[in-house]
Amino acid sequence: MLSWSRIVAACKPPLSHVHPADMEQLGIRNICRAAKAYNTLRRGPQLVRRRLAYRHLDALLTENGPLRTTPAVMTDGWAIDTSRTLPHLEALLDEGARYIEERGMTKRGMAGREFIRDILRQEDLPRFPSFLNFITSSEVLTTVTRYLGFLPVLSTTVPPGIRFVESSADGQPAIGEYQHSQLYHLDLHDRPLVYVIVLLRDVTAESGPFTFLPAAASARASSAMRYMSRGSAYRVTDEQMYRTVDSGEAKVFAYPRGTVLFVDSSQCFHFGSRDAVVTRYQMMYAYVSPCRTDFTESFMTPRVFPTTESDSRLRRSAIAPGR
Repeated sequence: MLSWSRIVAACKPPLSHVHPADMEQLGIRNICRAAKAYNTLRRGPQLVRRRLAYRHLDALLTENGPLRTTPAVMTDGWAIDTSRTLPHLEALLDEGARYIEERGMTKRGMAGREFIRDILRQEDLPRFPSFLNFITSSEVLTTVTRYLGFLPVLSTTVPPGIRFVESSADGQPAIGEYQHSQLYHLDLHDRPLVYVIVLLRDVTAESGPFTFLPAAASARASSAMRYMSRGSAYRVTDEQMYRTVDSGEAKVFAYPRGTVLFVDSSQCFHFGSRDAVVTRYQMMYAYVSPCRTDFTESFMTPRVFPTTESDSRLRRSAIAPGR
């Protein structure tokens, strides 16, 4: 039987995700259900308001900025945009290149996960406005919001709503000896949720690309493995996964610079950063609901994203929900 201290440890990401034994023993699904119920009691009315506001999405989008290109549509839990036409994308690529020059290869990853790290400093956001302008553009918000069915929130805890991810050969385990996020898993922060991933440099197999299974294939695998039930493993090996689904169903996000992936990482099994010999840089954004499936907002100090008086209601709802 788990002691109270181990129950608390099981419910406190990110360390619980790095050392998941207690979480697995308690039952990942049990933790997520308890967190959802708790957060719904605390913030349920906010989610109701966001679902109601979704009915007026077209008016909110017009106020935020007219659509200049056709937004992507997520099906089976994902969509890829290769058009290079999304608003603020070129500025994001340019500012991202400057940021790599300024901050690249200057930070170590968490112990045991040195191969991947978030190099973004929160205080740098005002100097690089495209980082927020891109993710709050009408085209991006249309894709995310129409998939979720409510006005979303950029995560302020785990994962950070905005990450500048650097993945390199540093700290890579031996080939085949994968660990942590290099193994298949589902994200536990909320369900559903949307990651928006922007490639800041060309990504090939040598860059350790983000790899995922679409939602339908993931659902089959989850059912077959009894994933998230008590005693089931949080991280899943390829051997375990490919007993339940064909490896050919996996999607490898190895594309040119400027390609954008929309993916529900709570319903699409995924991994990344394997065997990287070429450093990979990508922006990773996380949109969630006010009623998450974890307890991070109860023990972590939330990140605060910069706002201005001219921000639209839609942008403000995404980056400053409590203000």
